Amino acid sequence: MGARGLRVLENIIDKYRKKNPNSSVQLGVSSSEIEWQSGPDSPYFIASTTKLYTTAIVFRLVDLKKIGFQTRIVDVLEPKFLDGLHCLRGRNHVCEINVYHLLTHTSGLPDYFEQRPPGERSLADQILANHDRSWSFEETLDITKRMKPHFPPGARRKAFYSDTNFQLLGRIIEKVSGKSFSENLDEHILSKIEAKETFLFDQTCRHRFSEIDPIFQGNTSLTVPLAMASFDCDGGIVSTVGETLSFMRGFQNGVFFDAAPLPDWRRIFFPLQYGVGMMRFKLPRFLDPFNTNPELFGHSGASGAFLFYCPTHDLYLAGTVNRTDQRSMPYRLMPEVIAALRRLS
Repeated sequence: MGARGLRVLENIIDKYRKKNPNSSVQLGVSSSEIEWQSGPDSPYFIASTTKLYTTAIVFRLVDLKKIGFQTRIVDVLEPKFLDGLHCLRGRNHVCEINVYHLLTHTSGLPDYFEQRPPGERSLADQILANHDRSWSFEETLDITKRMKPHFPPGARRKAFYSDTNFQLLGRIIEKVSGKSFSENLDEHILSKIEAKETFLFDQTCRHRFSEIDPIFQGNTSLTVPLAMASFDCDGGIVSTVGETLSFMRGFQNGVFFDAAPLPDWRRIFFPLQYGVGMMRFKLPRFLDPFNTNPELFGHSGASGAFLFYCPTHDLYLAGTVNRTDQRSMPYRLMPEVIAALRRLS
C-alpha cells in the first residue's frame, strides 16, 4: 500500500469527520498488506462490541469444561433472579433457556435496555436524553420481567436481539468461574494479547469518564458515567482501535479458545444476521446485484463502534463514529473502505 492508497483512506475518513464535526471518528484497517489508523489511538466506549469479548470468554470456559452450550441457566443462577423471567401464554419457559440461546439471541427474552415496559420510558430513552442513572443486574431482570417475551426459547428461525441475554451470560461467567467478569476479561483475553489500554468501565473507574472519547446524541455530548458503568458484560468495555484489532485477530485465529460452534444465522434487524455471539453483515443480492460488498463478521454498538473481519480480503476493520444517532454509519463506511482498497490492489 503506497502513499496514494494512504491518501485515499485519509480522504474517506476526512469526509466522515466533516459529517460529524463534534464527535471523534476513528478507523483502523489491518491485513497482510496494510496497517493503518486514522489518527491518535484514543480510548472509546466499544459499546455492544463488548459482546464479542463476552462470547470469547464463554467459549474458553466451554474449553475448560466449566460450562457447556446446553447448560441451562436454571442450573447455574439463583431462582430469585429467574422466577417470572420468561412466561408466555401461561407457560413458564425459563427452565428451557440455555447458554446457546443466550449467545444466539434465541431465548425470546425482551431487551431490558432498548424496549419500553408498559407505561414506562426505556433506559435507552433516558440515557439518550442525557439523564444519567445506574442499574444493577437484578434491575435488568426486573425490567425484563415487566415485558412479554417474544417467543419460546429456540423457536424455529426466530431471533430477537436482547441485551438481557448477555447480562445473564456475564453472571453465568462469574458463577462458574468464581471470579468477576473483569477478572475473566483480564485472564482469558487481555493478558493473551498484552492489551494495556483496554478495561471494563465499572463503578470503580467512573472518575476516568472524561479521559474517554465522548459519545454524542445529535449535538449533545452524553455525560452518563453512571450508565456506562452499568452495562458491564453487554456493553461496558473501553478500548482503542489498535487493541480491538488485536483482539479480533486473536478471536479469528484461536488465541482465546479452541473452536467455536458453527453459526445458524438468523435475521435480527436489516441487513444484519446473528450467529453465535457475532453479527454477519451482507447486503442482499437485490441491493448488491454484482456482489461487490463481501460479507463481514463481527459486532457493532449503539455508539457507532464497530469491529469486523472480512474473510474475502483477510481484512480487519475497527473504529467508531461516537454517535448514537448514526448507528448505520459504520455500515456505509466499511464497504466504502473495502471498495477503495480493492481498487488499489
